[in-house]
Amino acid sequence: WSVGVDLILKSSQLDVSVADGNGFTVLIWSIKQKNPSLFDKLVTHPSVVRDHTDNEGNSYAHHAVLAERSKVFYLERLGAAGYPLNLTNEQTGRTPSTEAASINATECVHLLATICDELSPSTRSTSLLTPPASLFSFQ
Repeated sequence: WSVGVDLILKSSQLDVSVADGNGFTVLIWSIKQKNPSLFDKLVTHPSVVRDHTDNEGNSYAHHAVLAERSKVFYLERLGAAGYPLNLTNEQTGRTPSTEAASINATECVHLLATICDELSPSTRSTSLLTPPASLFSFQ
């Protein structure tokens, strides 16, 4: 199965940013379906629109925080791949950080706070919080 996914992902015709009726891309589905190996293959794919939000206004980082498990795993990889981790959901007004705090996902709160502290003040004030890859230990 993994070999088939690798071949499909190498296709120049593939657009993994295509979303379903809910605005869910295959990357969002890999989070929702608890498939970290597929997620790892997709997160760095060049056709992924990194600041995509679904129809409810949730970014990839929101979905990572709301995942049933492996929240920090997803957030670390999103951050290392240059995804914005602090997009505000225009419908709810929540960022991934405030979402994490509201559900007591303390590991996510700490990770996102660490990322904010490591950024320069001018970068910290932007809505597209993208952490430096050096913050992530798995590289």
